[in-house]
Amino acid sequence: MHPSPAAFVSIRPAYSLIGYTWTYNNGPRRGCNLSAGLTATTDLGVALATTKRTCSIEGCEKPHRARGYCATHYTRWAKNGADGIEKPLKSLGAPIATRLLKSHLKLDNGCWQWTGATNREGYGIISVNNTGRLAHRISYEEQVGPIPHGLTLDHLCRNVQCINPEHLEPVAAGVNAMRGEGPAAQNARKTHCPKGHGYTPANTYIQKQGWRVCRECHRMRYRSE
Repeated sequence: MHPSPAAFVSIRPAYSLIGYTWTYNNGPRRGCNLSAGLTATTDLGVALATTKRTCSIEGCEKPHRARGYCATHYTRWAKNGADGIEKPLKSLGAPIATRLLKSHLKLDNGCWQWTGATNREGYGIISVNNTGRLAHRISYEEQVGPIPHGLTLDHLCRNVQCINPEHLEPVAAGVNAMRGEGPAAQNARKTHCPKGHGYTPANTYIQKQGWRVCRECHRMRYRSE
């Protein structure tokens, strides 16, 4: 029979690997098997204990996921069984520079056409540390250096599968978008409104949303009402 909350006095770690000693008014009792990191608070005599379970592999402090393992060791167990848990995951082996060299073709226009996997937008994908990365960014980092913080790479050749670092330029995201072929970029390049009036400084005003409005069309619209 469990003691009432009012009987609780204190909690302290026991010098044993099998649990903690819970001390009540009616004497000490053995607690359940709890991991290190147990904390307790009391409120009107009620004890609340919380634990943080970690991976059972020696030296691994990652959070527990399943079967006593963290996410990494659980994946190894699922692939290799119990005997392969502590073995490293399989790697692609070849250096990144070698894999980049074997996965592109040099075209006559200077582009290094990626021949490996691509994403939905057509950009090349390469696995780095078991994570899919954009091939043109990895190529730039390998041969030029880190991409400046806050900038993105613009394909000057307009070929998104090109990984030639000479065809890549670090620019702000807004600049990259305006150089592309999206709706915003196409509208920004227009010099006349649909009615043929020029977008001159005197004939154009900018709305709060950033849209350009033709003053002449605006005047014509109100004259007809």
